[in-house]
Amino acid sequence: MIATPSGLKFVDAGQIERISTSAVQTTVTPDLVGSLAEPDGAPLFTVDGLQDVGGSLSARLGRLFRREHWKPSE
Repeated sequence: MIATPSGLKFVDAGQIERISTSAVQTTVTPDLVGSLAEPDGAPLFTVDGLQDVGGSLSARLGRLFRREHWKPSE
């Protein structure tokens, strides 16, 4: 999933170019982001991908201390 101005979108495995410890690089161009599907189905894990976005103190501390985002779904 990626965070976009219109919400979270699903990125297919074939659209992932490279994964590193700090980022996932995709082949999705900015003009194609709007056509990506929203995630569907029951999630195995939940994530707040937008939790540490922005300039608030909470977001900055979350990025600094790499706050845990992935939580098992109940």
